[in-house]
Amino acid sequence: MKNKIETTGDGVKITRIFDARREAVFAAWADPEKAGAWMGCPGSSSVSCTMDFRAGGGYRQVLEVPGCGQVVMVGRYKEIEVPKRISYALNCEPCEGMEPAPDTHVTVEFIERGDQTEVRLEHTGLASDEMKGMISSGHEASFDRLAELVEKK
Repeated sequence: MKNKIETTGDGVKITRIFDARREAVFAAWADPEKAGAWMGCPGSSSVSCTMDFRAGGGYRQVLEVPGCGQVVMVGRYKEIEVPKRISYALNCEPCEGMEPAPDTHVTVEFIERGDQTEVRLEHTGLASDEMKGMISSGHEASFDRLAELVEKK
């Protein structure tokens, strides 16, 4: 299954079934080296990824984005239920000349489907249709790279 994307009032929902066990998919979100390998917008590459993977812990990922240079994503984990759910605040440090963006919120559920895993991601707090489009594109590219990392070949 490819990504199923829906827009909501102030956010987007993305659902995908991965051909991998739930523990493996969850681990790709919990390990900074693995997360750095797949998280990011289309064409981006991770420069660094650090995380304190616990409720109240923070994370920081620096991405090299074509046409934009370095973009820094930061946040704080609100809730982690291994291997079922992750909830976190997400923001982008403003680039030169940009206004600070409001915090957004991401909730990810990992549902066991035999040897497969359904991932349901909801990203809320997005201020505009343009932001929803950019965020959808980023999550879609990330999910495609996550599939390459975790799925059986």
